[in-house]
Amino acid sequence: MYNNPTYHNVGMKTFRHKTKHVQFKWGLPILALLEAGLLVYLVIQLS
Repeated sequence: MYNNPTYHNVGMKTFRHKTKHVQFKWGLPILALLEAGLLVYLVIQLS
């Protein structure tokens, strides 16, 4: 049922608008980089 292409297309048309927002386009990569940097910092400090 969930592998049906019709459900996939409906979902993409319904939820894709969120990925067009500026917050998502720039905020998510920035947060991911900050989180990765924090992880590297903590690993170095705890080694």
